[in-house]
Amino acid sequence: MVMVRTSFLLGFLLFVLAGAPSSSAEPADMDTTTGTTIVAKEQDMGIIVERAEDKGADRIRKCRYCEKLISMGIVHSDAENRVEGMLKNGLLKRGIGCYKGGGKDNRPYIEVLIYRYRERQGGKFAVTEPAGAGFHVHLMEGKTLKKVFVFDKDQEPLSKNPLGVAEFVERGAGWVRVDQLAGEGIEAALQDIIENPPQ
Repeated sequence: MVMVRTSFLLGFLLFVLAGAPSSSAEPADMDTTTGTTIVAKEQDMGIIVERAEDKGADRIRKCRYCEKLISMGIVHSDAENRVEGMLKNGLLKRGIGCYKGGGKDNRPYIEVLIYRYRERQGGKFAVTEPAGAGFHVHLMEGKTLKKVFVFDKDQEPLSKNPLGVAEFVERGAGWVRVDQLAGEGIEAALQDIIENPPQ
């Protein structure tokens, strides 16, 4: 009787310490702050954020996912991490969890290809070059492209775009940083892709 109880307690203790087995069919991600594995739920969405390869002289080329033309530009060294954070926040705001990766099963995931992410040169009220961002947000299912959203924008002075007064005021009546510009693009992309899914 003591031997059975000890074996049961030892087995239970090992089970608790090791954790319950998880399904290997679901994608997993590592939480870098805690070092724990996160298992995605069925409604969670995979995300992949990458930069387009700059091949020097070939400044205009086709996107390898949707074949739309992209015009290569400067991409900030931390652009992928910044856009990934914006994407995660946007999904969480909509009640959708996310995990890194996608394409290994037929679950939908978002793939972002950044080809321009240039910080403004100057301050809020005077610049020599405005912030600019260009990226494609692809809604994928396995290897199939379901929908694409293109964001390609440089902030323009009112002298070039007098109809942009409302947008200029909304942005604080000054020159914005690239993160604010890209954040507007990610928000518009999620609104289009998530809130108006393909039929």
